[in-house]
Amino acid sequence: MLGDVMQLLACRGRTLPPVLVVFVGFFENNGFVERSGGLDVVGIPAELAETQRPLTMAREFTQLVHRWKARLSGRRERRVARAVVSEGLAMHAGAALVPGRTVEEYVMEPESGWWASCVQRREEILRGVRESLTAAVSDSLSRRTGDERSRGTGAPGGPADRQREARAAGWWVVEHWLRQGASLADIAGWDEDSLVQRADRAIGELLVSPLPTASP
Repeated sequence: MLGDVMQLLACRGRTLPPVLVVFVGFFENNGFVERSGGLDVVGIPAELAETQRPLTMAREFTQLVHRWKARLSGRRERRVARAVVSEGLAMHAGAALVPGRTVEEYVMEPESGWWASCVQRREEILRGVRESLTAAVSDSLSRRTGDERSRGTGAPGGPADRQREARAAGWWVVEHWLRQGASLADIAGWDEDSLVQRADRAIGELLVSPLPTASP
């Protein structure tokens, strides 16, 4: 799967720094990518069903290759704009590499009905995310709140909900760029310092355009 991601993001033939892939339990489909001791670590939930594993691996390896290709900083805290772009890129890469799933599966909300509510609140979510593009979000916080969400303990309107809304915005923003003619490889190579401006402009365009009738 890593080779497939590298080809999709136009990195085939390049050499990645050493990567440690670990299979960890009790993350309930919350994989992660982090840097530890100079080594990139990709965590894949060990309890995943075989049908879920390819999609999760596609998303997490995309996060890894994106970080490497765009030379993203390894700081635990990142701007919301970077989270929006990185999550959106990972979800759409999953859609490209593991076709035939529902949008709910690609955005990691296959059963809750949450995605349908996001579509209804699209303008509200986009405006809220746009206002916070320069704010910092912690990778470790994202993983914890994602875990709370999967266990049903994340408070409504709290960090878990905000992280999920950033993910929804990421799906729409990257979808918008793809419709404009950018490729996933193009997006993966954009400089980190440009992401706030790019995301702000894309959200502004989305706010004055109708919701697409069909998603990829």
